Amino acid sequence: MNKKLIAIAVVAALAPAAAMADVKVYGRIHVSVDSISGVTQPNNLFLNSNSSRFGVKGSEDLGDGMKALYQLEAGVNAAGGGQTVADGNGNSGTTNSGVFTNARDMYVGLAGDFGAVLTGRLGGSNQYVYDSNLFGDQIGDAATFTNTIPGRLNSVLAYATPDMNGFDALVAIVPGTSNGLASDSNSYTLKLNYGANGIGAHLFAANVNAGTNTTVKPLAIAGSYDFGNGMVTAQYVKAKSDTGGTTNDDRSIYNIGGQFNLSDKSAIKAQYSKAGVNNSAAGTGASMFAIGYDYSLSKNTGLYAAFAQVSNDAGAAFAVDNYGHGGNSALAAGEDPKGFSVGLTHNF
Repeated sequence: MNKKLIAIAVVAALAPAAAMADVKVYGRIHVSVDSISGVTQPNNLFLNSNSSRFGVKGSEDLGDGMKALYQLEAGVNAAGGGQTVADGNGNSGTTNSGVFTNARDMYVGLAGDFGAVLTGRLGGSNQYVYDSNLFGDQIGDAATFTNTIPGRLNSVLAYATPDMNGFDALVAIVPGTSNGLASDSNSYTLKLNYGANGIGAHLFAANVNAGTNTTVKPLAIAGSYDFGNGMVTAQYVKAKSDTGGTTNDDRSIYNIGGQFNLSDKSAIKAQYSKAGVNNSAAGTGASMFAIGYDYSLSKNTGLYAAFAQVSNDAGAAFAVDNYGHGGNSALAAGEDPKGFSVGLTHNF
């Protein structure tokens, strides 16, 4: 009874503040049981947390068509705090990180008819790795191949246009003096999007300071078409890294996929990703195939099964459980991992 009275008192105390501003507490819990083979470790069964998160976001009406915006979001290890396992939120999994594992999108800004100006921690490569990715945060995540720069960037100043008949854009700058790197050159990103009548089109370009004499310059183009009962999607990424020397990294990456809806609750999907050879290192190409089944248990809860396999060249070590999908399978160059995963997701 005391616990119920305390809960009622807390809600009553917060109600006036919530009435003055639009505040939302939200999150996503995504856990999976994975069986990974073709890796060096003897035990190939894992329970993983995959980009699980907890956040608070909202806005305040400032009048005259203006709003203040904010978001604070943290990665969560839904498989249990304290595990030394990467969970898809950008933490390496090499330290005892606890339940909250890494900072995700965090910003404050102003919005109006002109669009929005935001500052904080915002998307880098994660702006484009989901433009064509039917296995995002699952086994076979295409971002394992297409991700070429840090997923999120700190100290970002960004401008987002309003929606203009299906078109929108985001431009951002990261001052070099605030990134903590040895080089003080600024970083820039540009994202263009179009979506209407089932057609999706995306363009991303960046020039990102990645350390002394190192600049990462990805170019990504993606398109999709939703025909009602399913959709097809494709992406091309040109991954370039300028190290200031005579030999610079240069790799082409492709992704293509399709999904067919079996009902309003279930769908089957397949995806193929290929990373070309890095021009500065022989035998560094790889390919990945993934197939899966998604089922919606409710508006907020989903269940899925997925299988994926990677074929690595002798000098490549692309994992099958990486990026948004948490994982810690030990992999040596030239190994060909494959995995089967059953996952459960819940959004709140």
